[in-house]
Amino acid sequence: MISPFPFYIFGILAILFAFLALGRWLQGLMGQRHERPMRVLAAAVLAFVVGSGSIVAGIAFDSEQLVIENTRVFVYAVSVHPNGAVPVRLRLPAPADVRVYESLNATNGTSHLRLVNGTALLPYVEVYATRDVAFIVRLEFLGFAFNRTVYRVFLDDPFFRFSSMGNATVELAGDGSGTTTASVGLDILFSEYCRQSELRFDAVVAEGVALYPVTYDVVTRC
Repeated sequence: MISPFPFYIFGILAILFAFLALGRWLQGLMGQRHERPMRVLAAAVLAFVVGSGSIVAGIAFDSEQLVIENTRVFVYAVSVHPNGAVPVRLRLPAPADVRVYESLNATNGTSHLRLVNGTALLPYVEVYATRDVAFIVRLEFLGFAFNRTVYRVFLDDPFFRFSSMGNATVELAGDGSGTTTASVGLDILFSEYCRQSELRFDAVVAEGVALYPVTYDVVTRC
């Protein structure tokens, strides 16, 4: 990314030169100097225009950098492949950052994904699958840093700062026989300017509530 500071410095110096030239022009008008007044005035105007343009360019680069540094990208991708009777209903981990909650609401045919933010339980994402189905929710916005905590996930690093292993609480409700299973893949991504965090889960989930292994990777880019 181009630094805006050279544009600011050049612009300030050019404008200073413009004011100095303007002072010489005024002295020439009063007969205190022998320079041609119009030539000095033209140099002052040119320096002022060039300096102002340089500062405007610096502001443009600065604004672009500000947008880049404050852009947040959130992705919640899940695939469900029921093994046996359908439909199945899953309770999956949910992000703690409330700014992404409205995006967690999607349909795919007769299947759906939605956030359940109950008062008695921690928030979770419910997937109701009537067949093999996949959902990819992507949200991009400008704002402050993510809260990268994910509910129903227990990592070796409980503060979600570093790459680590852990477990996630996942619940599957099937036909009540106790034999229903589903192959489930989950990928939760938090992408920021200098940091990308990704939680991954891939397992065959059995009917009932159980803990399943997850991996959490953090990549620092600057």
